[in-house]
Amino acid sequence: MNSQATLTSDPSRRTATGPTIRVVAFPLHTLNLALRVESVERVLNNVPIYSSGLNSFGITHVGDREITVLDLQNQLFRTKTLLPRQGNDAPISPYLVVIQNSAGEAYGIPINAPPALTEIPANAIRILTSSYRRSDTLGIASHVAQVKGDTAPKTIFLLDVDRVIPA
Repeated sequence: MNSQATLTSDPSRRTATGPTIRVVAFPLHTLNLALRVESVERVLNNVPIYSSGLNSFGITHVGDREITVLDLQNQLFRTKTLLPRQGNDAPISPYLVVIQNSAGEAYGIPINAPPALTEIPANAIRILTSSYRRSDTLGIASHVAQVKGDTAPKTIFLLDVDRVIPA
């Protein structure tokens, strides 16, 4: 999802109100974030993250490869998702969403709660303005949607996989 692209819905996915977009959604601090399901490679749990702790980046081993990990909560809010555990060399991420950008590079985002596979009505998704994207740390999101929540409407920001890790 880049800022110029439109989110196209899958015609085979329809609700009574029209086509939907499948996303992997998760809470992060005070926000609800989501990624297109096509961008998510896998979700892992209890993954050790190795890092100096001086910035928002780390690394983990997935099979026979190393994955760059971005503590997105630390980058956006200056509060760490990954906290050191006593007697352990590396903090453990309860969940790690492994995503792939358009260049094929895989990286992970640690989260504290399990993500949910959900469908958002295509007509509920709006492109974020370029002025907002330039001005806010959440400029890594390309679109926003307001959907029905349990008690009140919920705002979900759809991340642009090519902007999550800055060049």
